[in-house]
Amino acid sequence: PSYTYINNLYINLEHLNLNQKGKNIAVEILLMDNDLDPDSHGLDSIYNNNHLSYDLTSSSYSSVWYHAKKPGFFDEWKVRLPFHITKAHHLLFRVWNISCKIKKRSNEYQTLLGYAFYPLFDKNMQISETDLI
Repeated sequence: PSYTYINNLYINLEHLNLNQKGKNIAVEILLMDNDLDPDSHGLDSIYNNNHLSYDLTSSSYSSVWYHAKKPGFFDEWKVRLPFHITKAHHLLFRVWNISCKIKKRSNEYQTLLGYAFYPLFDKNMQISETDLI
C-alpha cells in the first residue's frame, strides 16, 4: 500500500468586531503563498463547504449574518496545507458586506470592508500556536 501525508488545518472564527458600516457580514478565507496582491486568488487548498464533494477550492465564504455589526460565527473551514510551507504562507481573511438589495446601476452585491491575515509561522519559523487573530 502507498501512504500519503496530508496536513489539515481546521479554522473556527468566533467573532468579528467592525467599526465600519456593514450589517450583513460574510468572511472569505484564502491560503496565500505571497502577499504581493491581496485581491489575487489563493491556493487551491480549501475543502469545499458543501460536503457533497472533496474538491479543493481557492476560497470559501462563511455564513452571512443579517444585520449584525458584531457577528458570531459557527463555520469551520478545513485547509489542506502544502507539504513545504514557507514564511510567506499565510491565511487571508476578506470581510465583505453583502447587500440584500442589488442597486439598479450596479450588479455588485458585495462590498469589501477590510482584510486580516494570519501567518502560519512566527519569526522563528515555528508554527503559530495562538488562537486569536
